[in-house]
Amino acid sequence: MNRVLSPLAMLLILGFPCIAVAAEKPSSTTDPAKADADFAIQGEYVGKVQGKDGDKTLGVQVIALGGGKFHGVGYMGGLPGDGWDGKEPEEVDSATVDGAVTFKGKYATGTIK
Repeated sequence: MNRVLSPLAMLLILGFPCIAVAAEKPSSTTDPAKADADFAIQGEYVGKVQGKDGDKTLGVQVIALGGGKFHGVGYMGGLPGDGWDGKEPEEVDSATVDGAVTFKGKYATGTIK
């Protein structure tokens, strides 16, 4: 019975070393010590806003765009997965002025210092 061996099997039988090369994966995390000031502001926030029917929860995702500019996405009821009412979120842009970022939305204004 004749068997045909794969090239890899032939190399292993003949004693050729096989070398595996793994490329280093870039890190998906940012070292806060190496980040700019925008990194400290970017994130998710939850708070209360005063509505005509009483206080309501508002969740906001703040995305750093670089150079002191930010994009905010507001969710009534809370953040997605944590109370958001499922209605269209409100999106606003802002920038750092005198060390603070103020988002002025249709229903609420919030400042991060």
